[in-house]
Amino acid sequence: MKYKIISLTFVFACSAAAQVDLGTYLGPGVLTNGISNTGSRSGEQVDLRFFAGVSGFYDNNLQPLSVNSNGQLVTQTGLYGEIFNLGAYGVHNWKTAQLGLDYVGDFTHFENDGRYDASNHRLQLGYTWEASKRVIISLKETAGTYVYAIGGAAPTTAESGIIVGPSSQFFDNRTSYVQSQAYVTLVQSARTFYTFGGEGYEIWRQAGGLAGVIGYTATGNAMHRLSRGTTVGLVYDFTHYNFPHFFGQSDIHTGEVMFAHQFGRRWDLTARVGVFYAQTKGLESVALDPAVAALFGGQTNTTQAFYRTNVFPSGRIGLTRSFSHASISAYYARTVTPGNGITLTARGSNADVALSYTGIRKWNFGLNGGYYALTGIDANSERFGSATAGGGVTYQIFRSLHLVSRYDYRHQTVDLYGYRRNGYRASLGLTFSPGSVPLSLW
Repeated sequence: MKYKIISLTFVFACSAAAQVDLGTYLGPGVLTNGISNTGSRSGEQVDLRFFAGVSGFYDNNLQPLSVNSNGQLVTQTGLYGEIFNLGAYGVHNWKTAQLGLDYVGDFTHFENDGRYDASNHRLQLGYTWEASKRVIISLKETAGTYVYAIGGAAPTTAESGIIVGPSSQFFDNRTSYVQSQAYVTLVQSARTFYTFGGEGYEIWRQAGGLAGVIGYTATGNAMHRLSRGTTVGLVYDFTHYNFPHFFGQSDIHTGEVMFAHQFGRRWDLTARVGVFYAQTKGLESVALDPAVAALFGGQTNTTQAFYRTNVFPSGRIGLTRSFSHASISAYYARTVTPGNGITLTARGSNADVALSYTGIRKWNFGLNGGYYALTGIDANSERFGSATAGGGVTYQIFRSLHLVSRYDYRHQTVDLYGYRRNGYRASLGLTFSPGSVPLSLW
């Protein structure tokens, strides 16, 4: 029977009064679940903001899941059309709670090839509630569906804990996902606290040849504040992946030591280092003995089931700098992932840098870049790589009308087969969004 994830129901019981900054309540780099940065822009929490607009675009980056008569991948270039988009973002505060919303949706129409028209959506809703002086509840719901990994409503790598990163997706094929998270933090004292909880998730891929994922993660950690600006702790995760319609599953145990430090009032450093132990079942291709191959008419390979255990290093480090109207972040991680539909359970390495700035009247600027590498932990350890870079700008023409422009570049590789692909998308358009401050989309 098809597994279905029951999305979390958010229940709010809060009264309006003085605001508590739950984002830093337990110290630097700790309370990363719940609202996290959902709905924030340029390092600041903002009131609810709506927007809708239309842009023209040129796309030189489309890689559908199809081949030509020679069995070669078909790459579409020179496509152009319009993107109709809408969305909302922002944060609402109560005395003991915060609610963050971030939604982007679009419809992409290709003027010179309507076969690739598509609608894309991304939603993230986070809620953090200080139920009492000793109990903090954090909930987050993430869901979406997208075709194009850049230039649309694909999830961003900056979204905390997202299980389906666009940088890892090789084909521009429909991917849908849902992820529900729930955590409880128990405050033992002003310096010591514990967090327990977990998440369930599912990924669907439209193409029958690409593997979907059903999984869950259970988490427990203990944290201790050495000082106002320094926190240390231990983290344990148990993760299970199952791949419907494919023979394969994995159980992963991860143990890490965490360190977080705040430099002054603006810089935050968070680091985790440890190992993960993976128990993996799957299928692999093996060579036949020459005599057996001759018996089967020259067939040289066959497929067999395997069970394998591996131990790999894991860790992540993040550095953020918050200004009054800007934010800078840098992030690197080595983790276990559910793969990209081609490779199943895999080791992932990714690095990201992002800048958002609204310090100039009427303008908002955003820059980002990163690299993502994916290597299977089974015998077929092909390596997928993706490097991305992009930037966007909005300009407030009138109080509610904004000029919006965006450029994204992507380079993809598959080392085992010598595959290389470069592509980009550029767009320019107008967006309507009521408000007295510049529209911030990045």
